[in-house]
Parts: sequence; structure tokens; C-alpha cells
Amino acid sequence: MKNSFYENTQQELQSDHRTQRMDTVRTASFNIEDFAKYVEFKDSIIKLLSQYDLIMIQEWKEDLGGLMITEMKSNGHEYIANVVDRVAILFNPGKFKRHSETHAVELAYEPPTTIEKMYTKGRKKSNMFSVLYPINESYLPIVIIVCHLSAYVPDNHPNFHAVQFTKLLNDTLETVKTDIKLPDFRVIIGGDTNYRKTKINYKDLLKQLSLTPGFPHSLGLKDVCEHKICESQTTQSFKCVHEKGLVKQMVAAYAKKYARPSSTPNQSNTYAQDARLDIIATNLSIKSAQVIPMCQISDHKLVEFVFSMAVGGRYRRGGFKKRKSRTQSIKRGEKGDGSRKRKYLKRRRLLKGGGWKRSEKTMF
Repeated sequence: MKNSFYENTQQELQSDHRTQRMDTVRTASFNIEDFAKYVEFKDSIIKLLSQYDLIMIQEWKEDLGGLMITEMKSNGHEYIANVVDRVAILFNPGKFKRHSETHAVELAYEPPTTIEKMYTKGRKKSNMFSVLYPINESYLPIVIIVCHLSAYVPDNHPNFHAVQFTKLLNDTLETVKTDIKLPDFRVIIGGDTNYRKTKINYKDLLKQLSLTPGFPHSLGLKDVCEHKICESQTTQSFKCVHEKGLVKQMVAAYAKKYARPSSTPNQSNTYAQDARLDIIATNLSIKSAQVIPMCQISDHKLVEFVFSMAVGGRYRRGGFKKRKSRTQSIKRGEKGDGSRKRKYLKRRRLLKGGGWKRSEKTMF
């Protein structure tokens, strides 16, 4: 069994085991490309994925996926799997207990074009969500949504990916509010958007998917890669395709020979270029995030982020509630020691009396 993949990947990871702190959760989203290289790299894949508390997988296969979970358990890493269609949520029962049901959400549908039928079935499919309740009951429940949108060309289906993404979010929220009756919760949505539009900036991926009327902006979702470390990285490359389908192998061969870097888009090879298709968005407190190359086992990279359940904004009825800033707290006299408050009031009095110019240094 080859182990070079796992050994090389260790350099990208922040630690080599699941986080031990109960309030910190290590999360990954990964399109595993039909488990095409699972048999060859089984040990390496198991060692890698066992480092996460929460995993959102696309292109799940029931037989090999079940075998992987069994192997993980035999290595001392137990997971519970919630599966719908071809997507799955795997979570560490040491940190979460699941809701009694796994919920399927039907995606918006449009038929594929003739060319698109050559590489995708264009079938009606469902994505999913689950509500995970932390073992520590003082933390809010988390709604986990896995998305795998249609592999369509955006120019042939204008705004369609945004429609799918918005419908998935709104249908999930409706079920959470009316059926599960959760008044207070947080959200993670992750997966493969299949939105291949190289002429937009990578950091605009969530923005492009949220342009549809009715998008729930009150959730306060943020792309976990909204920083220079991973916002400029691609997450999919046809050069790394392992599936044996004729069309995909032809595209892979073309990409290896002709595709230019994504920074120099050209109409003739736009759809063969590397692109950022995978995303994780959340309203939790983001501690770190990164994109990890996985070319030996999938054409998609793994998106990782670490979050804390103990801090951050809270979604309540009426919208996303932000924490008060330190300055607001001192102004209102609610927090901060007496000396900081006295300095604030002194500066305020001096400003009103003209004795302290705004251009001079202040404590804020």
C-alpha cells in the first residue's frame, strides 16, 4: 500500500490527531471522486480523514464508504455517518449526538444540454442536512448542510447554481424552524458547487452564489477562505482526474497539455482550467482554514477549517446577532475596567472642549 500521499499531506496539516478540546471542532469538506483511488490509497485516506471531527463528503459510495467507516473504527476512530443520495456527513460521536433524522433536500432542476449529457447524467438529485447537538449542552446545535450542485456550464444555465444554493439553504431553514422547531442554532454549509466561472475572483464564490433574491443574508454566512492563505487557491483540477469515463479522460488529457493557469483565463480553455469549486461557509467563529492538495486520490482538494463552538455570533429569530465590540461595551459602561472607561470619558470631554485634536493619538 502506498503511503507517500499521507506522509506528504502531513506537512499541510496543523496537527496529526482530532482536537481534544471539547469546544474546538476540526472540519473538512471533500469530493472523494467516486472513491476511485480508495483501494490503492486506503490506509493513507483513513489516516488523513481520521484527523477530523466532522467530514462532509461528496460522491459517496455506500459499499466503499461503509468499508471506510469500519476501517476507521478498527483503528480507534469511531464515526457515525448520515447519508442521502451521493452525499454524506461523518461526525465524531465523542463531540456530537445526532438528531433522530437525516433530512434530504431536493435540488432545483434544469435539464442538461446535449454536450453536458456527454459527461453528466443531469438527473434530479437531493442534497442533505443534519442537526448535530454538541455533547456539551451549553453549546448551540449546529445545522450541517452538504451541497453537491449540478455539473453544468454556468453560461448555459445563467444563475442556476445560485438558485440551487439558495433553495437548499431556504428549504433547510424552513424545516429547521417549522419541523424541528429550533429557535437558536448555527450553520455550516460545505461541498462542491460545480460553479466553474474562472473570470470572477476566487474570493467572490460565495458572493456569486448569494445573488439570487431570497438568499438568507441574515444568517451572516462567511466563506472560511476569506483570507490570503486560501482564498486565491483553486480546489479542482482536471489534471488530477482518476475516473475512467471516456469524456473525463479526454478532458484530463487536454488539461494536462493545453490548459493555462487560472490567472490567465482564455475562452478556448476556460473549462479545462483549474478552478475554485469547493466551499465551506459558516456563521461560527473561524479559527483557521486551509486548502489541502489531494491530487493522488481526487481531482478535488480538501477544504479544512477549525472552529470553536464556545464563541462567535448567534443566529436567533430576527437574524444574526453580533457580539458587542469592546468600544461599545465601554461606552455603555457594561464591560471593561474603570481605568479604561475613565480614559474614554476624558478623551470625550477633551474633544468636546477643543483641547484635544482628533489628529493626535488616541487609545481607540
